[in-house]
Amino acid sequence: KRVWFVGGERRERTYKKYELLTTHAGRRTFVVNALYLGIPERVVRSWTGHADSRAMNPYVAIVEELKQNEMSKFNK
Repeated sequence: KRVWFVGGERRERTYKKYELLTTHAGRRTFVVNALYLGIPERVVRSWTGHADSRAMNPYVAIVEELKQNEMSKFNK
């Protein structure tokens, strides 16, 4: 459901999930999964066309957080 306002009037529209997915969402999912599987960052960059490692930092951060969350399960 998306909600927006025009003046003081509230408007909303309900979408099916597939209507909101974009090719960029698929690309981001691919990058994160590839990094999580241990594929080297430089290989993923060559596949996706990212120019440098700076562009990959947000994806690497997601994977590092995921790894930390999974490792913390041993502490329970």
